[in-house]
Amino acid sequence: MRFRKSIQYVAIALLAIFIQTSCTNRQESFALSLVDETGRPQEVLLNLLNVMKIEHLGNLNSIIEETQKAWLRKPGQERWDIDPNQFKALEESARPFLEQLKIQDEKKPKNQDCKGILLLGATSKTQKKRYDFMNALDINASKYYYLVGERDLDPSVESPENLKKIFGEIDIADLRTETNVIQKIINVFPNSKENIVASAPKKLNASGQFVRPTTIDTLNTWLEKNPEPGKYLVVSSAPHIRYQNAVCQRFLAEKNLEDKFTFETIGYGSKTYNLPLFLDALARELYETRLRLQKKGILS
Repeated sequence: MRFRKSIQYVAIALLAIFIQTSCTNRQESFALSLVDETGRPQEVLLNLLNVMKIEHLGNLNSIIEETQKAWLRKPGQERWDIDPNQFKALEESARPFLEQLKIQDEKKPKNQDCKGILLLGATSKTQKKRYDFMNALDINASKYYYLVGERDLDPSVESPENLKKIFGEIDIADLRTETNVIQKIINVFPNSKENIVASAPKKLNASGQFVRPTTIDTLNTWLEKNPEPGKYLVVSSAPHIRYQNAVCQRFLAEKNLEDKFTFETIGYGSKTYNLPLFLDALARELYETRLRLQKKGILS
């Protein structure tokens, strides 16, 4: 009898530990979320909105409307064109909540097993840093996909002088687009993987002008490569890891691919505290999260 009771006590104790661990993991996951899976704003977001003096009605739609107006960069403006001093007076007030969100932190993969890695396009310097970060990973994957677009190089950050810092004395006369750059990086700094470039073309906007493709466009181009279902790592970099993860999760929901593919977004960290850039990324994350929840029927 005593033996049976002992077994029961042990079983109860183990169950309690399991439940506590599961809840802790769930809380840790939600602690880094701006909203929960019902679309309810989390405390860290509400605190950040308060210190940034954003007035809202307490619901996701209202918060998105206000942050799109206050935090989002101007149409046509690139991330590297954002004025880092835009919210100078509020930098220290916002810092604790941005640290809770780990927006500057490096994110490593949870485990080594995946079908492949997706490297997201960026400016030339950032592409090379993401490429180096990816190649340094100890990952069981044979295919590396490069999700880039026919974006013209920006002379303000991708001048011949800046490109030479990446490639040295190697001829760079053929570099005109983001796609050209990643192809050159692969050729000059080879790895042992199967490298597959998924380059999305420019597209026409509502004004009839050609504009660079978005992350969603490059994901669609990747899907046309008929990748094997399974888990994939997505390589970004701070402070864009959270936002681009939201884009990738929205993509899976809209394509009804959540049963076939799993994305884990990772990337190297950032030491530069740039509040306007962080807020722009968070505004975009909120918008993408709402699209995903709408697609899943959780929000109207």
